[in-house]
Amino acid sequence: MNENKGEKKETKKEKAKKKETNNKHFPLNARIKIINFDDEPELNGHIGRVKSKTRKAGYVKIVLQNRKETMRIPAECLELCPLPMSVIGEQAREYIAARVRMISACDEDQKSTDVSSIEKVGFNRSKRSSQMKGTEGGACTSSLLKILYDHHQNNSSPKKDLSFGDIVKDMRKTLHSRGYQQTPQLSSSRPMHLTTPWEFVPTKNFSGNRRALIIGIRYMGMPWELPGTHNDCFNMISFLKRFHGFQDKDFTILMDDHTHTPPTRANILKAFRKFASECQPHDAAYFHFSGHGGSVPDESGDETDGMDETLHPLDHLQAGEILDDEVYEEFILHLRDGVTLNAVVDSCHSGSVFDLPFELFGPGKGLDKDFSAVRFPHMEVAREYRRTLSLQKTKKKHLPINARIKIVNFDEEPSLNGFIGFVRSKPKKSSGRIKILFPTTTETMKIPQQCVKLFPLPMNELTKQAREYLSARVHLISASEDDTQLAPGVNEQSKSQAEGVEGGACTSAFLNILYDHENTNPDGVLKFGSIMKNMKQILVSRGQQQQPQLSSSRPVQLTAPWEFVPSKNFSGNRRALIIGVRYKGAPWELTNSHRDCNNMMKYLKRCHGFKENDFTILMDDDKHTPPTRANMLKAFRKFAFECRPNDAVYFHFAGHGGSVPDEGGDETDGMDETMYPMDYLTAGEILDDEVYEDFILHICAGVTLNAVVDSCHSGSVFDLPFELFSPGKGLDQDFSAVHFPHMEIAKEHRQKVERMKQERGRSQPKATPLSPQLTRAKKRVPKEKVSRSRENVVNPLPLDSTIILVGLQKSPQLNGRTGIVKSKIQSNGRQHVFIKGLAKSFALKPANMRLKKG
Repeated sequence: MNENKGEKKETKKEKAKKKETNNKHFPLNARIKIINFDDEPELNGHIGRVKSKTRKAGYVKIVLQNRKETMRIPAECLELCPLPMSVIGEQAREYIAARVRMISACDEDQKSTDVSSIEKVGFNRSKRSSQMKGTEGGACTSSLLKILYDHHQNNSSPKKDLSFGDIVKDMRKTLHSRGYQQTPQLSSSRPMHLTTPWEFVPTKNFSGNRRALIIGIRYMGMPWELPGTHNDCFNMISFLKRFHGFQDKDFTILMDDHTHTPPTRANILKAFRKFASECQPHDAAYFHFSGHGGSVPDESGDETDGMDETLHPLDHLQAGEILDDEVYEEFILHLRDGVTLNAVVDSCHSGSVFDLPFELFGPGKGLDKDFSAVRFPHMEVAREYRRTLSLQKTKKKHLPINARIKIVNFDEEPSLNGFIGFVRSKPKKSSGRIKILFPTTTETMKIPQQCVKLFPLPMNELTKQAREYLSARVHLISASEDDTQLAPGVNEQSKSQAEGVEGGACTSAFLNILYDHENTNPDGVLKFGSIMKNMKQILVSRGQQQQPQLSSSRPVQLTAPWEFVPSKNFSGNRRALIIGVRYKGAPWELTNSHRDCNNMMKYLKRCHGFKENDFTILMDDDKHTPPTRANMLKAFRKFAFECRPNDAVYFHFAGHGGSVPDEGGDETDGMDETMYPMDYLTAGEILDDEVYEDFILHICAGVTLNAVVDSCHSGSVFDLPFELFSPGKGLDQDFSAVHFPHMEIAKEHRQKVERMKQERGRSQPKATPLSPQLTRAKKRVPKEKVSRSRENVVNPLPLDSTIILVGLQKSPQLNGRTGIVKSKIQSNGRQHVFIKGLAKSFALKPANMRLKKG
């Protein structure tokens, strides 16, 4: 009898276990281990991936590692087998680039509560804030605000940080003590501890912007109306303004109150995409949703409980709910690396509405130390998105001609992976392939651009090439990236606070930093990195989006000092070339470009010992040499030839800049940057190729040139090889941005200089040394004029001749257009032609030009 009873009890346990097994779901692609599989014991311990939901019969379809075929295994014989934490961390960054933390009002299978009076959760309005709206509110939001206000009231300058764990524990305690059954949850995109401080805005070294997306839906006039949702949003906005420095412009608000954008399905998804695209690295972002939520059967098989969580927009009856899959794919996935998003979702079934991988504080749980709840339900979507993003970047950014590269992930011919070669063409639009030369075989091959990776030389070799490319030490601060157009009126809106004068955004921010340094720490060292960071902060604080950049002719550290004049052992001369173009009377007139130049000269005289005769000035003010195209190129050449070793040299340009298609094939982005002279409509722009060939290349060794170019598209207008500080970057330690676009021109220039020295040496036989007086009196041997034409270029067209363009393959739309020749033959075998009707100049080969008859 006893044995039969025991058997019956065991049978009941087995039935209960089978029922539990049938309800057991594994996330798709979850990593599992086979255990206690008696049918095929040799499979026990094998690792695989889940490929289907648990069937009614209790089986799960899996794929074992190193095998392509699928198998059906009982769910009771599978257990989750998560990867090591280091691997999980890498996968988490691939899954979501940003750092996201979400407090949700309740678990996935619970409902959230709206309260008729926020004082029911212990929130005393009179003691907290006179700006609080209404009495109704969501239980979750109200309990959170109670905790936040209590923390600030009890700690005017709190030493102890309020942690995520403290907030969730106190919220649960507050709600449960007042009879509410909902259990707030905490989830995250990264492994984290509950002791991590909750910060709406980082308290240390915050350099980004504040941004908040607030959505509150009341569903006015409907049976399920929520009267407290708008109050939740207004109260949260009031708290962020009062304690965390948020301003009205920082908020994007969707509410059905006939004042703000209505929170329809289309508007919410549009707001998700826009908000994610606007968030930049180092930004502090906040998201709040107060409204209804729900759950629907999961059709894609990515949910462990078989249900998708949803948000209910205002028009959900007509347009449908917003699935958690859509929230992830339209919002969370697009947040950039470096962004921190804190979120509160006050709705029913909101536990995993962001589909974040780490559930840190679920019902009855503390910190999930073994991370058994980790899941990446949309990993394939994330990987496809990263691949697409990578391809888009690859298509936008061309590898420089002659760049040293390595072949990677070339599946068509895996034997080539790891080979070193040199780029010989731009990628073709049709195939996306570029021509690569392999030096060991002297053969060329067409390789997909995504299979080619920049592979720069070692640092000692790079430095050697940098000296060959440019003799002088050149540092350039440019007002913006190559592809950035400064906002209209930016010159009129900026002001140098130190001197109380208006000026261009870049120049005035630069002068602010210089004067502050002179006034507060004149004996200290002003570093390249601190200048760039402070300029960015000043511009951001003024609401300007341009990103100043720093580039150099040598590898330098951002901790290196910026010096207009060396502080030790200076034995040279001070020299400065100042160009300010106002374009007086034109619709694009820059009223403050002259003021920029005058302010800069005033600073150099006052703080660094420059005198009037040290300046070469070009300005369209009827007092100085007009900055026409011819005068600027002439000034470039003369200024470069006058510089001597140990001189301290400064260059400043304030005016318009632009970009035109690159015909020489030397630009990574396919565009040449330009400066606009006073007469650019008739004479053409000045290309970065000309700035390099007529100015930078001819500055001799031993000279240090510091330059500021305050114009649009000015990032690489000097074509310097080292990009040291660009948006979101510090020192580029692997120097992947290094390129020498004019190395052939530089080598040819060095050879000609050496030939000239040798010819001078042969023409002047050695003689007895002369006295200093006779040496100075002796006439110098005339310098040989350097020819800028290549040997293979013949029949250059005369200046100012009218020509017709023919045979252009890279820009066929220009064929048949009429132009005017505006330069002699250049060292790259091209002449600059001003195209009528386009108001732009192009560097073209004489072979592509025909003289127009008559």
